[in-house]
Parts: sequence; structure tokens; C-alpha cells
Amino acid sequence: MAVTCSCSTTLGNTGTPNCKTLAKTTSMIIAVRMLADDGVANQIDVTDTLNQAYFDALVQHTDASKRWYPISELETVVQERGESINQSYDSGRTIKIQDGFKTFSALKPEAEYAYLGKIEAFGCHKIGIYIVDIADNLKGEITTDAAYLRPMEVAAGTWDVRYSEATDTKTNEIMLNFQFAKSVSDSDLRMIVPSEMNNISLLDLEGLKDVNGTHSAISVTGVTSVLSLDYGTAVTPVAVEGLAFGSIDVRNTTTLTDYAASAAVEAPAGTYAIVFATAPSGTYNVILDSATGYAAKVVGTFIIP
Repeated sequence: MAVTCSCSTTLGNTGTPNCKTLAKTTSMIIAVRMLADDGVANQIDVTDTLNQAYFDALVQHTDASKRWYPISELETVVQERGESINQSYDSGRTIKIQDGFKTFSALKPEAEYAYLGKIEAFGCHKIGIYIVDIADNLKGEITTDAAYLRPMEVAAGTWDVRYSEATDTKTNEIMLNFQFAKSVSDSDLRMIVPSEMNNISLLDLEGLKDVNGTHSAISVTGVTSVLSLDYGTAVTPVAVEGLAFGSIDVRNTTTLTDYAASAAVEAPAGTYAIVFATAPSGTYNVILDSATGYAAKVVGTFIIP
């Protein structure tokens, strides 16, 4: 955006410290809603303890409107601000009206078709992004009071993702493009460096995975559930493997009573024979209460006759 001049505007002092904090090449962006459903802004309080637990909690947040959504392993990232909008006069004089929009483009190589479906609807929401560079620096926009680092807002209607098929000379890619909102000013961008985050690697953050479930062999004390991801083939989706029975519950949808699994034997991969206490007739959900890395808590419905 253009600087608003007033009578009290002075020249900025131009001295700089010997040690400079400069961003490196972008490797990841983290999408997040600008405002959660409760109206609270999603932003980082710079006085918080920033460690692995802090960032894991954001990625795994049970409230989807407060969750972080990392998009990693980006290549050929370009961030450029367009030419300023100027007004020209017959005299040759030109007056700057406002800054041009800043654009972002990147490629995500070797992405599956299903991944495109996960991110293409991001533009339906008012979102912003944080940027993580190859040195694990986290970049956002500082608030006026310098108390928070907020995501850089994406201009409404500009989020554009497209799939590019493999050829003889390149792999499959997702092409990602958007513009930052006009309110985003380069002079307000700041970083949090690894030493201020307990030297963790933000580049290792992984988004949550959606789980699908089909159910059979239903009785008053058990059900067999086949759990899978949206990835894989049309015949053989990727199985959800290795879940402990302590992370699986069965819930009556009418009374909301939970029946904790006392056993969940996996055989074959992704197929769980779930055993629970005797339950009355009714409609039930299989619930993944504490399975780390998965977004879906309700993974299908079955009926005990």
C-alpha cells in the first residue's frame, strides 16, 4: 500500500545494525484463517514460549478455524510486487497513486490429484499465510503494537491452484498462485528465527490427514472398520496403519455415550476388529479421539440392530 503522508510525517532514520536478519528462499507456506469462528484473530503472541509443542498444537488444533495448514516442499517460488499505479500528466510529471499488488507463485512437485482437492478451496475463506524459508525462519506481518506476528492476508478471489501433468521432461506439479491483500506492506514484514523457537525445524511440520471408514461385522460388542486415506488408487486407497486401540472409541449418536475400545486388532493393514462393552441398539460413530496426525474424528457410521 502507499504511504499516507501527513504534516507530522518525518524522514526515517537510516542507520542499520551490523547484524542483519534477512529471509532466505521460501520452502513452505502455512495457510491459516485470518479470524477463527469465535472472531479471534489467528496470530502469534511474540511473548509466548515458541517450541515444538506450541507449533504441533497449532497444526493439530481440534478447531479447524484455528488450525495451521502447511504446504511444504515448494519450488521455483517467486514473490514480486507489481509496478506502482501512477498518474501521468501532459507535462511529463508522474504522481504515485498506490503500490502495485504483491504476487506469489510456486510449484509443488510430485503432488497427487487428491492433494489438489485439499487446497483448492482455501480461497473460499479469508486466509493468510506464514512463510517458512530454507533456514527455518518464520515470516509474517508485525502488528502495529509489535505484540503479534500475524499471517499475511491473501487477497480475496486470487487463490488459484492448478494441476500440471507429467511430461517426458518434467514430473507432476501443482501450480500455486495468489496475490497478497493490498493492506500487506513489505515494510511491516518480520521474522522469528530458529533460535527464538527452541531451534526446532518448522519445515518438518506436516498437515493433518483425513480418514475415511467403512464398517462391517457389526454386533453389540464389536465392529470391523476399514480405515483409509484419500490417497492411493481407486482400488487400493492408502491404509491407516498402526492405530492403538486406546485411540479408538465408539459413540452412540443419540445419547453421545462413548464405548472405549478394549481391543482393536489390525489385520490386514488398515482393518481393525474393534471390541467394546455391550452397547444397545442404535446408530454409532467410530471416533479417533487421540490418533496423532489425523483430522477426521468421526470416521463413518454404523447401526447396531
